[in-house]
Amino acid sequence: MKKFFVAIILCMAFILYWQTRDRSLIVPIQAADTPNAPIDTSANKAPDTSSHSKVLNELNYADCRNTLKSAKALKQKWAGQQDWDKLLEQGHSIDDITLAMAHFLNTNFAASWRAKQLKHNAQLSLVNRSLSEQVKALIPDLPNFVRVEQAVPQPQLKNIAELNQEEALALLESTEISIDDLNWLLKQESLPQTLLLKALNQIEDVNALLGYGITQNETLHLIDTAAFHGRHQVVSALLNKGSQLTNDPYLGTTMEYALAGLDDRFRMNKLSDDEVFKRQIEIIRLLQSLGSPANFISNTEQSVKGFFPRHFYSFDAQQIAFLQQTHDLALAQILPKQGLKFDKQSALMQALEKELAEQLTTIASESERNQCTKIVTRVDQEWQPRDLNFFTTKLTDEGKTVTRETLNEIDPILADCFSKSAPNTLPVSYLHNRELEDKVYGFAHENKISEAIRVLEEAQLNEAEYRHFFYQLLGYDPAYFVPLQTSRLHQDRLSYSLLYDSTRGRTIDVIAQGIDIDELDYSGKSLLDIAIEREDLQLLKYLISQHIRYPNRVVGRDPLYLLLDTSDHRFNPDQLMTYLPHIMSLEPPIQPAHLRQMALLRLKYTKLYADMTAQFPQLIAPEDAPLPPATCLYY
Repeated sequence: MKKFFVAIILCMAFILYWQTRDRSLIVPIQAADTPNAPIDTSANKAPDTSSHSKVLNELNYADCRNTLKSAKALKQKWAGQQDWDKLLEQGHSIDDITLAMAHFLNTNFAASWRAKQLKHNAQLSLVNRSLSEQVKALIPDLPNFVRVEQAVPQPQLKNIAELNQEEALALLESTEISIDDLNWLLKQESLPQTLLLKALNQIEDVNALLGYGITQNETLHLIDTAAFHGRHQVVSALLNKGSQLTNDPYLGTTMEYALAGLDDRFRMNKLSDDEVFKRQIEIIRLLQSLGSPANFISNTEQSVKGFFPRHFYSFDAQQIAFLQQTHDLALAQILPKQGLKFDKQSALMQALEKELAEQLTTIASESERNQCTKIVTRVDQEWQPRDLNFFTTKLTDEGKTVTRETLNEIDPILADCFSKSAPNTLPVSYLHNRELEDKVYGFAHENKISEAIRVLEEAQLNEAEYRHFFYQLLGYDPAYFVPLQTSRLHQDRLSYSLLYDSTRGRTIDVIAQGIDIDELDYSGKSLLDIAIEREDLQLLKYLISQHIRYPNRVVGRDPLYLLLDTSDHRFNPDQLMTYLPHIMSLEPPIQPAHLRQMALLRLKYTKLYADMTAQFPQLIAPEDAPLPPATCLYY
């Protein structure tokens, strides 16, 4: 009996070794990585949110996007918890289930499941099932996520690449090589083909299926691995021993593996190793003569592209011409693969669609989801803004200088986006001095701000470091503002963002210490901007009660723009009507940029737009008002 390597947790390793004497490997597998891993089926029941469904004419873009996102998440969860193996037991074909999995999940899940089923009776699969049964008998309570598998390759083969030719040959002669061992050896790039051919001599059935195992190997036959890795002598030897070419309608064919290998050599610039490149081409030419097909998205003189699960191959016009002229290889003559045909009307698909539809009604009714799809599609088709990179390139091509001002002429968000991407003109530098920090913050905690300031002034820090301590100390007590501003740490221009973040909700108390609320900070921000961006209604009301002036900003977004900007991830339609009356009480000048935002609001939130313009008719966007041309990826 072959002696197996056993790697099992604690004493179970010794028990299994002496009772089975199999070379096995016990490996914990995360359930999330396994398509058919056991899952708590109670989680399959989605929360019943149907009572929250809106009347169709009240649907808006944001709600619809959330509805469709929730529906998509539920669909993925439902599909991930399907017992696909059970469908096979019920009589559905592997092909139909493969296509259903690809439709509801993705091609990788489908390929993994299909390979596992096709390899159900492979030698490695049989051994692994036997090992699992033996371990389960010994330890009935063994968790399902623990798998016991035969080690591939055999432990003594793992370091074969480090041996010299004579030692490696001796090792192969003294080792009973399995088909899965050889499959692993084929992937070791440094091993010469003479060694591989020696190992191949031990394989009787070259058409035996490779095991699935812990690596979830989707390659079906040895010849596929050899074709991918450019082992031309092994490919020829396999064919001489009667190896059949793989022609699975969903997983990779032998030709597809060979093309993927050729693509890899182009991408890795392996043309410098002319012999390796020639071997790969020789394999493809041989397979072509035997009629091995491949899947193609395109196959012309300009472009050859194709794919199979987890692999892609693509060759441009220059590469195609090079292969034709230098190596007499015409990719266009490779036969097309006859793949599986998806039928949405099949009995399996109809049953699954019905089950899924019942689940989706817990998110929203079918009519609501259909209406939402129309709304989201319409908005996404009508509004296709460009980013900063597009407009900077456009201005440059037009011979114009890229500045905040020229970008602002297109849209104010571009001016702010440009500033966001520029180097910080008011840097803050963290000082890595724990002793100094402990002393300073200790004084601040004891309400000894003068002592804290004295320590910092004696330390003779740079401006960026002083700025860091200024805002950190301000966070201890708003009353520290005056002594800090009359010290070496004083700030000629404040950063309202840093001020707000450091004072943790006590910004109003700091402002009351003597900050001029009408003054803009170093970046041109107003305190009104901060109130809108941070959704601080209390701060907004306070500023208005103190008779703050609406900022007369020439460049960049103003508070009204910030409030109306639906592209900002912080935009909250439910709060807009709460903030809008306060901003409008300041009588902001209505600019074209505001009306563009209102035109987008009319498209996205029809009812909200109607409510806004009924109260503030000056915000009505003309019917022909353009939509905002730009968005910023930083917001």
